[in-house]
Amino acid sequence: MGSGKHVCYMIRNKIVLLKRKNEKGFTLVESIITLMIAVVILSIIPLVMKGVNQINHSLSTEDSYEWNIFLMQLRRELRNCNEASRTGNKLILQVNGEKVSYEPFGLLLRRRVNDTGHEVVLQKVRRVEFAINNNHITLSVQFTNNKQVMAEFTFFNPTVLEDSRVGGQESEK
Repeated sequence: MGSGKHVCYMIRNKIVLLKRKNEKGFTLVESIITLMIAVVILSIIPLVMKGVNQINHSLSTEDSYEWNIFLMQLRRELRNCNEASRTGNKLILQVNGEKVSYEPFGLLLRRRVNDTGHEVVLQKVRRVEFAINNNHITLSVQFTNNKQVMAEFTFFNPTVLEDSRVGGQESEK
């Protein structure tokens, strides 16, 4: 009978081993494969973010293009300028005997020659400020998307007139 107990004990051990083999759980191989998949997915995220940033940058180039064209035009006029002044929020240049002014108009910055015409040089402008200090003109523009840009120009030949409304030259904020 001793051997019957032994056989019964062996059968019980085999049943316990079979139950353990059927238990669900992660093995080391499954854990490594899961970790590898997670690393691959996480390594793709920076590439996706870089692509999104490039798309955003390419969409914003239209504003930059308009700004750069405006700066080139203003720089060219300052080279030919004989006199520069600021009245209120209006930049006035004497260029080849003509009065050229840059002033805000609604959400635009417009250019006028001899107080006539309406040439739009910048769009979607929330705020524009001109400052003249000695031989420097500082231009600060805030667009409707809250993007803020600044430009400084140095000139040597024009006469700088003081602001007739403010009573002097203005310095940068």
